[in-house]
Amino acid sequence: MSATDTAEPQIAASATQAPEASRPYQFSSVSALTPARQQCLEKWHRNFLRLACGSLGDLLRLGLDLELTTVQIQTYGEMVQERGVENHCVLFRMNPQPGIWLLDLPVSLSHQLVDRMMGGSGVLPEEADTRELTELDQSIFEQFAETLLADYAKSWKPHAEMHAEVLRQVRNLNYQLIHQPDALILRVGIEVSFHENKTVMWLVVPIVSVEELLLRSLASDDRVKQEDASVKQKQESPMGSVPVPISVRWQGFQMTLREVEAMTVGDVLVLDNKKCDTAAIWLGDKAKFTGRVVRDPQKTTVTITGHLE
Repeated sequence: MSATDTAEPQIAASATQAPEASRPYQFSSVSALTPARQQCLEKWHRNFLRLACGSLGDLLRLGLDLELTTVQIQTYGEMVQERGVENHCVLFRMNPQPGIWLLDLPVSLSHQLVDRMMGGSGVLPEEADTRELTELDQSIFEQFAETLLADYAKSWKPHAEMHAEVLRQVRNLNYQLIHQPDALILRVGIEVSFHENKTVMWLVVPIVSVEELLLRSLASDDRVKQEDASVKQKQESPMGSVPVPISVRWQGFQMTLREVEAMTVGDVLVLDNKKCDTAAIWLGDKAKFTGRVVRDPQKTTVTITGHLE
């Protein structure tokens, strides 16, 4: 048997302030990009990487290739769980935007770059170097980070004038109170290739810092305009007004038929609190989403965290 809450839910106010047909796209309200916005962001970041290839190639005095591997929106907590254990992270600001941004890469790549900038070959040894970077190493590596981030700041023009400011370099993000685990980020994967070695590093941008800029920068793209017009047309369709019953179901438990037959008014069913932290969100007779349940004295909220289909 499953515990089910079928009371009519209240959607967060930020998502209901405007009628459905006129509501603007919100990066902070979803965990995935629409196809048109995905394509625009990928094109944007490929142009940035072409610029950065030249700047970093001059700095390192060698041929360097930077290829975009992925652009995605996910939570900060998911990023921390997925990042490599042997990673080195640069914390920086993109002034005047709020929030802390990250450049995250394998520490072995950091050592390669430092070796090359100090006059070495930059060739990766047979066993990857995973030692902590010394203060001198960090100072040298900061030149690489500043050069890359300066080009990233340029890529945001003409929508904003930004200036990168490196704050510090860290190894372990698990103990860094940088963002809340459920805060959304834009995570950009970049494959770095030189001396026949390929390694992926990541740029991490808090959505709260750039949502308005992203909306402005993508608003003029024809593909986004067409996609939004199609969505608006569907929203204005009479089918869009058909009510759909929504229920939230916690993970249940089993009882014997004899126990079920013996149930009566006043009996108490005990639910395991750990199993009530997550729930399935049903639309009609189908389970569509997973959700995280948060309870406080005034209300209970369910945040959609994934798909079940």
